Amino acid sequence: MGTVATRIPSYLPSGAVLSKHEIEASYTENRDEFVAFSSRTEGYRILLTNYDPTHVEPASYDLSVGDSAFYPKRIRSGSPFLDRDKEPDDFARLCREQKAVLLGRNDVLIVPPGESVIVRTNELVGIPNAITALVTTKVNHAFHGILQPTSRIDPGFVGYVYIPLFNLGRNDLQLKRSEKLCNLVFLKVTSVESGRGPRDPEAIRKSPHMGRAYNEPSSMTEDQLLAELPKHGLGFEYVVEYLKKISGLRSK
Repeated sequence: MGTVATRIPSYLPSGAVLSKHEIEASYTENRDEFVAFSSRTEGYRILLTNYDPTHVEPASYDLSVGDSAFYPKRIRSGSPFLDRDKEPDDFARLCREQKAVLLGRNDVLIVPPGESVIVRTNELVGIPNAITALVTTKVNHAFHGILQPTSRIDPGFVGYVYIPLFNLGRNDLQLKRSEKLCNLVFLKVTSVESGRGPRDPEAIRKSPHMGRAYNEPSSMTEDQLLAELPKHGLGFEYVVEYLKKISGLRSK
């Protein structure tokens, strides 16, 4: 099927940044509702699982720290990035080698000076055909010497967002699970394209991230963490050492 461009209705002026009211009115945690609206030429829904109303700013939404992160400088061979849902065995190996980390509800992620990290967001994000989004840094991070490249999310994207951070400061960067991580700014596009790639509603349904109910909270207790880690091939000895590490971080 070829690409079809549909003009945005007049009630959606192109180039405009969505306001707090528009974000609150258009978000959904229901992936079926998101898919249903993705095939329409009027109206839209933005998919934001684990939505927190306190994260809505006047013209953006604050994405938060999710359940996993990678240290790309420590990965000497192969790709410095992988999706732990698609490659659980590789992710488990990186955890054993302290090149990645699985975060529980009360965990703290440490990024030493000079180190970089790629953090997966707590939110599964779905961008409708009428919208594009910019991922920008939070001002308090910039004040502490944390560099985050600005990136763009295309219309039709469905998945977690991976945020690269570089600690150029003198102190450790400490990120708590579910802490505000970056800004997501939504902009309206001039036309809607359909019939190509993930912009097609059927392709969205088949996305690997749409296969299970992400509407449920993803935070874990320590007991849940003990049960979860072995599923990824991590033995009991590693779990014990991991929990010791968590306790050490909490005591700081």
